[in-house]
Amino acid sequence: MTDHCAKEKKDVVALGDLKKEAILQQLGEDKMLDTSSEDLLPIFLDAHKEMIKNLGEKQKWNQLSEYEQKESLAQMSKKLVIELGKDAYAMMSEEEQKTLSLFIWAGCGCHKDLNSVHGGYAAIASWWKKNNISGPVLLANQDNAAVLAETSSTQNVVTPAQEHAFEMTACGGIKATQLAGAVFNHKDDKKGHHNTFCF
Repeated sequence: MTDHCAKEKKDVVALGDLKKEAILQQLGEDKMLDTSSEDLLPIFLDAHKEMIKNLGEKQKWNQLSEYEQKESLAQMSKKLVIELGKDAYAMMSEEEQKTLSLFIWAGCGCHKDLNSVHGGYAAIASWWKKNNISGPVLLANQDNAAVLAETSSTQNVVTPAQEHAFEMTACGGIKATQLAGAVFNHKDDKKGHHNTFCF
């Protein structure tokens, strides 16, 4: 789960590639354990021969330090394991491959949660309306509170300003949570309690 900026999308692609590599490595290691030494030896020798050739034949290999030789052997072994993993993966059924390769990027999880809460709230508000229930008290800001205060129960005419104030005023748990956020963790660090609340 990440947000939708380019850097995070790039990270998701990299993580997906890492997962694919990890799957192939695990499958390759399992295949190595299930294969006899006699069957593995020619595969290992072929890989070793190819490594020497790619480095510039035996003379170049002998010029490498012990650390560089070990590093090359480690890279060769990893590549060999991956190749064995690819063979094992190719032998699996399509369903098994799909299960192993499953990788889901959900995007911003916070927004998904917010959408589900928003949908639930809309359903509850609709139920209040259908069942003639007034619902929670409106939690208006200072400007809207002043406009709504002018609305009288005996007055049948609602002004456009009052209608707008009513539409812009929320109620219930979502609004209460927004207000709590503004009090305890306001986006403007000169407003709200912030560290005082934390302390």
